[in-house]
Amino acid sequence: MIPLSVIEKKVGKQWVIFSDFDGTITDRDAIVMTLERFAPPEWKDIARRILKERTLPVQEGIQQLYALMPSALKDEIIHFVSEEVVLRDGFTDFMAWRKQAGIPFQVVSGGLDAFITPVMAPFKGDYTLFANTAHFEEPSIVVGMPFAPKDCAVCGTCACCKVEILNQWDEASTFKIAIGDSVTDFGMARVADWVFARDALAEELDREGRAFTPFDSFHDIQRVLSKVLSV
Repeated sequence: MIPLSVIEKKVGKQWVIFSDFDGTITDRDAIVMTLERFAPPEWKDIARRILKERTLPVQEGIQQLYALMPSALKDEIIHFVSEEVVLRDGFTDFMAWRKQAGIPFQVVSGGLDAFITPVMAPFKGDYTLFANTAHFEEPSIVVGMPFAPKDCAVCGTCACCKVEILNQWDEASTFKIAIGDSVTDFGMARVADWVFARDALAEELDREGRAFTPFDSFHDIQRVLSKVLSV
């Protein structure tokens, strides 16, 4: 069922979609896939402290994770993500539908631009990317954080502040739709007008008693959005 509040909020506003990348646009988390393939086993302990225990700030943890991988692996990693990372079911059709409907699409990710753009190559020019940047000048990969939080009241420790990115769009004229799968998407879920969630994000929102629409594929999202557009 489509919440009445969604129908009321969307009247007279420009829709904008903000989607996480890893585990949302992709079938599996591409960061995890890359770490499994190229990083030593200690990456699992760092990831656990970031995501499960939440004892390690995301900014610090991301730097530690990528520091485990030599910069010399750049081309090999890019080839790996290009060949092995699979888009979530329905994403290609969804992007075509969204373009025809005139809905801008923003990719908001705590991942690295160099490993996202090869996967998103078929959609070049049809989306805007907000992500961390990869630098390969040092012996190990260094992470740049151009969208680190400046004055975020939600957490203030993430590497790519999805809250502040969403807040760049005017609330009075924009209907903001967030799509995500992880606890790192919880911030944007709190400020979006409508949230599509799966996996850990859905569990977190459910615990908090916050409204969301569950999804498994982008076909699910397209079906629901199409219904609302017709109301």
